[in-house]
Amino acid sequence: MKRQAGEPISFTVNGCRLYGMLRYPSTEAIHQDTGIIILNPGLTDRSGPQRLYVKLAERFAAEGYPVLRFDARGVGESDGEWEEKNEGSPIRDLFVEIQKGVWVPDARAAIDVMMSRTGVQRVILGGLCGGAITALLAGADHPRVTGLVMMGTPVTLSSATANVQDLPDEILARDANLYLKKLLSPSAWLRLLTFTTDYKTLWGVLVSRFRLRVKASSSRMSQAMNPKVNSLFLNAFEAAVSGGKRMVFVYSENDYLWHEFKEYVLPSFQITTSVPFDLVTIPHANHNITEAEWQEPLYKCLLPWLDSCSTEVSIRRR
Repeated sequence: MKRQAGEPISFTVNGCRLYGMLRYPSTEAIHQDTGIIILNPGLTDRSGPQRLYVKLAERFAAEGYPVLRFDARGVGESDGEWEEKNEGSPIRDLFVEIQKGVWVPDARAAIDVMMSRTGVQRVILGGLCGGAITALLAGADHPRVTGLVMMGTPVTLSSATANVQDLPDEILARDANLYLKKLLSPSAWLRLLTFTTDYKTLWGVLVSRFRLRVKASSSRMSQAMNPKVNSLFLNAFEAAVSGGKRMVFVYSENDYLWHEFKEYVLPSFQITTSVPFDLVTIPHANHNITEAEWQEPLYKCLLPWLDSCSTEVSIRRR
């Protein structure tokens, strides 16, 4: 019986039935001995934003990799309910739960499913945003995970950037410059005088910008990891480095999470001769990498990276 390219699957995690799609390698491809699992970006189902995950699965399968996409608990077709801590609590609270690892059991169960269904001995975890941090938290110390593909990874908890002044310095500088340029705009003055301007945001940006100028003139940036960084991210990152995991961080140029990473994480490595991860930025792209002209560079950087991961593992086994 001929096996179909995609097979619907389900498995159970903490009493919840999860549903997904396992895509097998193309018949023309040289089959790899590594499987890829793509994790939910957040409250979006396993197709990803603008079906990005479906497109990635097709590209990876064409290179010989079996690929699993599934809905974690509380998303898409899968069972599970989100507990509302406070009545009317913002969606930000749900993202904080993801950033703290609520879906780690789901990812680890998916690893077992991938291995039992396909026979692969190694797995690469990946995803966008919430999927990226879940991949890191679940795979950092997992013996079967050899690589981590992290696109648009949040390095802080969403609760840590709830206020304007908590945003990265580069974002504050950009927004302050935009407000200053609006001083020459008659329509902007009309909004200001008719009380239709977002005064809270305006004040927050300008005050924070003033504080940045004072800080820049009085001190140098520490080489230690910024205290705003999620401690769970930091611990998992260190575990992944210690465990010899291959990691690639992919960021879109117009994603504020890129500015967080650049400001809060990268300075810690400026005094080292080598960085324990690969880093790719996609020019002009937004957080969800929605356009085809942004997705093509994504494929072109990830496919050789995956190939190098598989080659490196093969060399180690010899």
